[in-house]
Amino acid sequence: MSQTLRSFVRLGLRPRSLIFPAVMSIVAGLAEAGQMMLLSPISNMVVDEETRVTKVDLFSNSIPIPLAISSMGQRYVFALLVGGIFAFITLKVLADLICSFTTTKVTQNFLARLRTNLFERYIGFSKTFYDRLGVARVYSHLMSQSYELAAQLPQIRNLMTQAALTGCYAYVLATISWKLALLSVALYPVYKLLNSFINKRIAIASAINYQNTNRFAEFVNTTLNCIPLIKAANGEADAHRRFVSVANDVARTEIDIEHRGQFLSVSHEFIVPLLAVGMLVALRFSTVLHADGGGARVLVFFLALRRCASSSSGVFLALSRLSRINILCDEIEKTMQPNPDFLVADGPRELPAIQRGISLKGVSFGYGDNQVLKNVNIEVPRGAHIALVGPTGSGKSTILSLLLRLYEVEPGTVMVDGVDIREYSLRSVRERVAIVSQDCYVLNDTLRNNLALFARGPVDDERLWSVIRMACFEDRVKTMPDGLETAIGDRGIALSGGEKQRLAIARALLRDPEILLLDEATSALDRETESRLNRALAEFCRGRTVVAVAHRLAAISDYDQIVTLRGGVIVEQGSYNELMARPDGFFRQSVEMQNSGLRVKAG
Repeated sequence: MSQTLRSFVRLGLRPRSLIFPAVMSIVAGLAEAGQMMLLSPISNMVVDEETRVTKVDLFSNSIPIPLAISSMGQRYVFALLVGGIFAFITLKVLADLICSFTTTKVTQNFLARLRTNLFERYIGFSKTFYDRLGVARVYSHLMSQSYELAAQLPQIRNLMTQAALTGCYAYVLATISWKLALLSVALYPVYKLLNSFINKRIAIASAINYQNTNRFAEFVNTTLNCIPLIKAANGEADAHRRFVSVANDVARTEIDIEHRGQFLSVSHEFIVPLLAVGMLVALRFSTVLHADGGGARVLVFFLALRRCASSSSGVFLALSRLSRINILCDEIEKTMQPNPDFLVADGPRELPAIQRGISLKGVSFGYGDNQVLKNVNIEVPRGAHIALVGPTGSGKSTILSLLLRLYEVEPGTVMVDGVDIREYSLRSVRERVAIVSQDCYVLNDTLRNNLALFARGPVDDERLWSVIRMACFEDRVKTMPDGLETAIGDRGIALSGGEKQRLAIARALLRDPEILLLDEATSALDRETESRLNRALAEFCRGRTVVAVAHRLAAISDYDQIVTLRGGVIVEQGSYNELMARPDGFFRQSVEMQNSGLRVKAG
């Protein structure tokens, strides 16, 4: 319990928020005990009409019945005691209601705080975090698993309530007969050992269930993202078979966990009657209760015993449910830790306007064991247009990611005006850069909101139409039913691949960047549209620094420098004419093969 509570606190729970629900739980427990204490004299009066009640033992205090009432007869005393029970019942109901309301508020506030902390942490991680963990698991943490974790907070309230009730009932038992109360705890060690054994088994099953749930989330995410491929390959039946297999794995572990929890609950139903029988046998040969109060007190004692056993069982059940989430707490805590592998240095300095340029000096980088770049050296003067070419997988896009600071680099390998780029804040670096990537990221929103995504300040229609025209996107936008307010659907389903690229280009131009990174920015366009767009981009990029990844080599003939990579290593570097002047050069061979319609072989 203490471990779970500490985990909740580390994940954002404020301990003081549990104080008021704890107080209300204690009040509810005392009200329940008060009912039981008043039940004893009432039972005596019901069993024996001659019984006269002149005082009531309530929480170690002997409270005399007011003379004004006792003088009127025992019927009025009886009515007073019944009224007292009703008052305690009302107090308990109110305390439980207030406790429930406050616990709900604490739970929802904790859930919102947990999700906010997770999102803030995750969005600050480098792309390495998402490459390793996977978007499906991150989404699961933010949505279902954070909810599952917060949903267990009421178990803490239940634990406090049941613990308070157990203590109060134990006090009632002790006030009736401390000897029998002592005897009633004889089976507690057995119950405790059984509970510990079952909780350990539940913890093991919960760890397996956590892994199965993650596999399920990853499978669903991957499958839904590949629906066109699955349908094109007639893979629906295979996808359904795999889904059933993964879903059944989750169901089996969930059933296992529930069965073990239910076994704990059923064991209570076995132990309590066993205890009651033992107590009856003890009473048969004892005068402990007969000496004071007789059968009515026996009845109240066994009722209190039953309630005490039930509330103590509630304590163990709450502990059992809390034990299930330890693995989830540990996993979420682990992902929130400042793992150096997932962090990109956020420097203290603001990046000023670039004066000389950017230098890559001996850059080596890999994704895990896959080394993508090896000792890469490139000079990017301010205002220069640099093209990166080479076979697929040679590290071209990785260079753009490093310039954008999506991944961490070794100190001193990426310099801006002679200063390590790690010295500058991420915000100030990215403020001067815009990228058009291979994957055109599109929101399920209107065209206007997609264009103005992360723009600097408010954007009016005139400015929007200006970048739309530069991106050769004007004719298409004018044909849309609602113009800029047209909803383009999930993942831009209303747009073609080329239209998504032009949207992405317009969005990048809207940021008015000092450095423009283009990663196959026109690969989905026809030659005519690409030619018009390149002319517009050339005009926009005059005086700006451009680093572009290109496969259509004819489109980069006017670039200042072309860097040819192969296997993560620079094999050629120079202007278009310089590289074409090398008869056996890789770049020239690539251009000739491309012009003749042949594919360039990577190796």
